Amino acid sequence: MKNIFKDLKRKDHKRYLGGLDVFKYIGPGLLVTVGFIDPGNWASNFAAGSEFGYSLLWVVTLSTVMLIILQHNVAHLGIVTGLCLSEAATQYTPKWVSRPVLGTAVLASISTSLAEILGGAIALQMLLDIPIVWGSVLTAVFVSVMLFTNSYKKIERSIIAFVSVIGLSFIYELFLVKIDWPVAVQGWVTPSFPEGSMLIIMSVLGAVVMPHNLFLHSEVIQSHEYNKQDDASIRKVLKYELFDTLFSMIVGWAINSAMILLAAATFFKSGIQVEELQQAKSLLEPLLGSSAAVVFALALLMAGISSTITSGMAAGSIFAGIFGESYHIKDSHSQVGVILSLGIALLLIFFIGDPFKGLLISQMILSIQLPFTVFLQVSLTSSRKVMGQYVNSRWSTLVLYTIAIVVTVLNIMERNLLNERFITIEKLADGELSHKLPGLTVKFSFAETFLGEVLVASTPQGVCYMAFVVRGRDMAESEMMNRFPGVFFEIGTDEHQRRALAALSADEENMETVPLHLKGTDFQLRVWNELLKIPFGETATYGEIAAALQNPKAYRAVGTAIGDNPVAVLIPCHRVLRTDGTLGGYHWGLEHKVQLLEWEKQHKKAE
Repeated sequence: MKNIFKDLKRKDHKRYLGGLDVFKYIGPGLLVTVGFIDPGNWASNFAAGSEFGYSLLWVVTLSTVMLIILQHNVAHLGIVTGLCLSEAATQYTPKWVSRPVLGTAVLASISTSLAEILGGAIALQMLLDIPIVWGSVLTAVFVSVMLFTNSYKKIERSIIAFVSVIGLSFIYELFLVKIDWPVAVQGWVTPSFPEGSMLIIMSVLGAVVMPHNLFLHSEVIQSHEYNKQDDASIRKVLKYELFDTLFSMIVGWAINSAMILLAAATFFKSGIQVEELQQAKSLLEPLLGSSAAVVFALALLMAGISSTITSGMAAGSIFAGIFGESYHIKDSHSQVGVILSLGIALLLIFFIGDPFKGLLISQMILSIQLPFTVFLQVSLTSSRKVMGQYVNSRWSTLVLYTIAIVVTVLNIMERNLLNERFITIEKLADGELSHKLPGLTVKFSFAETFLGEVLVASTPQGVCYMAFVVRGRDMAESEMMNRFPGVFFEIGTDEHQRRALAALSADEENMETVPLHLKGTDFQLRVWNELLKIPFGETATYGEIAAALQNPKAYRAVGTAIGDNPVAVLIPCHRVLRTDGTLGGYHWGLEHKVQLLEWEKQHKKAE
């Protein structure tokens, strides 16, 4: 007992790293987490939850595991070498390798900034009804002020605050809905592949690793100026860096999971398919109230701003690294990198105009650059010349290269699918689907049929549009062109149009194959494919179509997709009735719907 009291009086105890000291290491990982919850991930998560409920939660779990491994590895590079990924590439690889990789990485950061600025602009449009272009200007200006007038420590605290707001927003949203927790838990750990889900699975997985985040993590991990004078201190830093990465990525996992949970408990439950962030906000209001919609938009704004900040920092780090320097906002090379990323991205938004087209272009560039960055990182951390005794083990190298290959393939596949906005559907006797490449020129013409005048349009791959002329030719042309912004139109006919018009005077058994080259989402194409399966002369209900898609609650989303059908008659949306047997609506007027049903009925009797 005396020894205990004597020990209590001592003031020379050796200091050990305690539980609270761990928080000194928290921060760099949260900056990287921002890229894990950026507006692009929001779109994928809400699509996953609204269309497939809780069944794709496992994708978030898997993507988080891959992200932890890759980000932890690149952070090791920064801690051990004292160099960011860009500096290490400049120092340890030939110029013919480093310059092209880092040059394209700068372009990728510009593409990332483009998408993140648009995310902030979309949020401002939701909150204040500000046009996308001016919302983009406000977002870029605010981020520039943040980056050029604040130290890294202040930026880090701001990002932590932004992430906290996002997290608290989703906690609030989840309190407003009823979550089926047993099903959700099963969804987190049980892989499943519902019909038609592969595009969304690839979208969620493929968006996990972004090139700029790998450069950023290796840079910001050095910002805390850890004591690394000996092996013991380096190993201690590596240990607690892992804690920072784990903690931060779990925060990202929770926020991404919350998005899917919210979408599943609201939209999926109500049979509503969400395809755009603006749509999600507008639909939340009637389901959960105006406050829920505002909180959603506020969280999106925080995500857009914070991800734009980290994108700008990454650009500064990459550009400075080309000249063998680390990131510092007072350094001219870092400043040029930030200005290039934000400035060029903002200019592109002015020229592009269409937000979706801007996002599409940005994702295409990222998919091209990503393999170079990932494999550069793994090759450097697997080099004993670079890492010394902290080089990757053979097992670690195998795991890292495997993940690098998987993530790269997923990104390329997902971006290609997003790029193929036109998907050819050949209408065969058995309703079979086949896919071909997109065309850029659309020919169109007007023709008289027994049902009235129609406008028919085609690409070199097939018919892309056919509509009854209800309100005059000018209005019909305008509606067609609004469906295909940026496409070159010319007046003319071709074999595809001839076959489409011939189909209006023959029954299905004798009609020629008509290739359809359609613009639509994955869900819309699945609905239109089901319409092809409705037998000639027969009808189906919206509920039956939803059930055929293995999502009975999606009858409203089915109705919306049917209303967006761009090809009258050939995709027989006129054969869909309400559950009570009444006609329901028809885009080109109920008179045409009645005529078509009666025409098919008479042909079937004649057979």
